[in-house]
Amino acid sequence: MTTLTIDSLTLRIGQKTLCNNLSFTMNSHECWGLLGKNGAGKTTLIHSILGLVEPAEGSIKIDATPIQNYHRRELAQRIGILFQEGMNDFPATVEETVLLGRYPHAHPFFQNSKEDLNLVREILKELSLDALKSRKLATLSGGELQRVAIAMLFAQEPKIFLLDEPSNNLDIAFQISLLKILKERADKNSGCMLLATHDINLAARFCDRLILLIDKDEFLIGTTQEILTTKNLSRAFGCEIKKISEKNEKFYYPK
Repeated sequence: MTTLTIDSLTLRIGQKTLCNNLSFTMNSHECWGLLGKNGAGKTTLIHSILGLVEPAEGSIKIDATPIQNYHRRELAQRIGILFQEGMNDFPATVEETVLLGRYPHAHPFFQNSKEDLNLVREILKELSLDALKSRKLATLSGGELQRVAIAMLFAQEPKIFLLDEPSNNLDIAFQISLLKILKERADKNSGCMLLATHDINLAARFCDRLILLIDKDEFLIGTTQEILTTKNLSRAFGCEIKKISEKNEKFYYPK
């Protein structure tokens, strides 16, 4: 079992408080959503879990151990991040970039083993990137770059998947298929997933529980069904949100 425990966490950027006294525990085989409009603090919270942002108060633990007690390489064996953007400036091929995901597990001097190469090539095939493996990142489209980032995350084999707007630059059909693959991969690794998004319908479809960030450091935590009410969503997004139902599915849209 893997657990991510956030206890009484307060985050501030300058004079602005982004979350105040936030507590939750995420366990293996759970998919949590971090939902809120742009600027609500989703990325900052993700960065704090990675140890990139120092909390003003509170603690973050993985398997009951504070994250600051882990060596960076040990932490990278447990947590994987899918960033919003920033890979296109990396001077490498697709295959070389995905191989970097093996770094936390590599032997001294970072020598790629046959097993590492085989694993990466299987992942490239799974994500329909095998034909692009020799291409430089600078030549790829936004959607192709996002798939490379996901492939590198798979190669890392973390227990905790942190996804910061993973549907960026992807068409609708590929958004759904990739999120299915991501959730299946987290389950396969007996891991858990935290999906930061402003897309209400993606959160509704894939998440078991939600953290809904609201302006002025307010938040709500609960099951997806409990949190996704038009009243809650309208408060969080600053506009009237309506809901329609189709068979067993619910869809949300701004009025």
